[in-house]
Amino acid sequence: MRPTTRRRLATAALLTAAAMLASGCGSSNDGPQTPKDAVNAFYKAGMDDDLDALTDATCAKYAGRASEALSGIFGENEIIGIEIASVKENGSTAVVNLSELEDGATTSNVLTTVVKENGHWAWCGDAD
Repeated sequence: MRPTTRRRLATAALLTAAAMLASGCGSSNDGPQTPKDAVNAFYKAGMDDDLDALTDATCAKYAGRASEALSGIFGENEIIGIEIASVKENGSTAVVNLSELEDGATTSNVLTTVVKENGHWAWCGDAD
């Protein structure tokens, strides 16, 4: 391969990589950067009845069942907000203790699991 061709290929590769980084493509850090952010994103999506955002906020294990969460967690209860009491992080897993604020009632000590996948945190079900 001629030096000019190699230089052009190298330049094209660098420009492609720079464009991907600038647009966010290829970044593994898209999404919530803390367990608290992940829980907030999950509940906001559910309260907004936004299935796409709820799927994005849910771990791979449960992402296919996000519509069930809309009819279950958010369909049965009129959740209007949450208050996070504590976060216990252990590597790529965390347990978040929160209260769900409903219209006229509060459910305390709701324990949820959050996991780190692909560089960001995602809600992953009730904690055992």
